Amino acid sequence: MVLTPLLGVMLIGFQAKPDAFDFHAADVTIMQSKPVQKELKITEAQRTKMNTFAKRHEQTLATLEKKYGAKANDPAVAAKVRPELEKAFGLLKKDVLAALSATQLKRLREINLQRLGITALTDEKVATKVGLSSAQLKQYRDAYTAGANESAKLQQEAANPVLTKYQTVRPKSEAESKTLRAKFESEMQAAGVKVKPKLDAVEARTKKKLEGIMTPAQRASFKALQGKPFKPA
Repeated sequence: MVLTPLLGVMLIGFQAKPDAFDFHAADVTIMQSKPVQKELKITEAQRTKMNTFAKRHEQTLATLEKKYGAKANDPAVAAKVRPELEKAFGLLKKDVLAALSATQLKRLREINLQRLGITALTDEKVATKVGLSSAQLKQYRDAYTAGANESAKLQQEAANPVLTKYQTVRPKSEAESKTLRAKFESEMQAAGVKVKPKLDAVEARTKKKLEGIMTPAQRASFKALQGKPFKPA
């Protein structure tokens, strides 16, 4: 008679340890999105706790800004700043994700993998989870990089004429500067629209090549890791 309620208390207080893969593949930054918060069913208590972590993170960044200031652009100084930034973000991620239930964390991981798409499999831990071999991962990364470089080259070629046109222009007034800025942004946008079909073709070709590197079982495994489609309202 004594053991039964005691066991019940133990079970109620027990929470499964967060999955290490879910923790690795989850991204806290997308939790700023209201639809993501709604999908995860974030409670007010969780929101309050996370806001505390976020404010602490902001204070850390402000301290680093005050400490390094403009010097952060110097390569030597940037090398010192980077580990501090990574440490601060690592702490933020650890605390925020610890505030989630195992179910919420899993769903956040699924949403992030959906968001990343084919990019996710360039990560070694994701690739390993799906079952890619070291040789496959190298092949996958090489193909992905080649596609990314081709896209970057097309974008640069599309932007160059507009950049060249405006780089030597010196506005004589604030009004003229505002007008030129608007024209520049409009022409850059038009250049982007013009090159988009080529970019789409590169993306489709690269995606087909990447999927060809994987076995049907690996593709199915990756799809399963992404969970049910996330459709923001």
